[in-house]
Amino acid sequence: MIHVVTGENQHLYGPQLDEMFQMRHEYFIEAHGWDALESVNGRETDEFDDGDVVYLLNLDSCGRVASAYRLNPSIGPNLLSDKLSHYVEGDAPRNEETWDLTRWIIAARYRRSRDYTRAIQIARETIIAVQEFAVSRGITHLTTVCDPTFIERMARVDMRHKPIGPPMQYDNGKGVAQAFLLDVGPTALARARNATGILEKQLFEIKPKPFYLSPDQIENEAAQELAAAQMQLMKKTNAQAIVQSLANEMAQRAVSDPASAIALIHAFNDILHEKLHAEAVSSYQAVKRPQLQANDSQHTETDIMKSA
Repeated sequence: MIHVVTGENQHLYGPQLDEMFQMRHEYFIEAHGWDALESVNGRETDEFDDGDVVYLLNLDSCGRVASAYRLNPSIGPNLLSDKLSHYVEGDAPRNEETWDLTRWIIAARYRRSRDYTRAIQIARETIIAVQEFAVSRGITHLTTVCDPTFIERMARVDMRHKPIGPPMQYDNGKGVAQAFLLDVGPTALARARNATGILEKQLFEIKPKPFYLSPDQIENEAAQELAAAQMQLMKKTNAQAIVQSLANEMAQRAVSDPASAIALIHAFNDILHEKLHAEAVSSYQAVKRPQLQANDSQHTETDIMKSA
């Protein structure tokens, strides 16, 4: 599963982000010797890891990072426009539909494995997630500066692209990189799914609730969530019976005391909470009673065996 990590939810991914920055140091600085990059305490970061940055983290079943991408909107600070514009002929794209894609990395445990099949699958899953993210944000193009061999991998999953600058050597001939414009969006996603055979959704995003809710709004949402959770503990028929019972009780109150109609909403919430709580306790006891009886029976048999 590929997680969308934004400024709103990155506090939930502290260990994973730390692991990703260490992976970037190991790959880009130690393995490839990129002199222009900075690293502090074995973690490679730069100014584009702030602001509106989005990370796509492919996490394994243990919560470790298998691969990652970094994305920055082109209308804000981004690597291509602000530091690598010399790779582009003319001006680098800057519009709401274009984002800059950088720092692609796959974990060493997959890159160095003899079984490279899993590494290929991880790369393809992450590319599908990039396309899904583009669709979710209305993005039509991505810019990137990379080794031309990386673009060959993109072509294998039918991701259309075009160069926006010539190949150029970097770090005094350590390698060659080139700027490209990649097509993304619904059509590109369909092509990628067809090329990879990956039809399942890959993207997962936690969207925390706005922090600016008033205390009353927070309390109201908490009450709604509690009621919804309790309703799930009951069967549909029981819920319908409770709602009907409450409706009858409310109708009787309105006839006997019309002035209390203003308070009926609050009364409804109180009565609903009481009845749902009673039903939940009853359901729990009904489930636990046979288990307790079975445990008592098992203990009796064990005591008899010990006595024998």
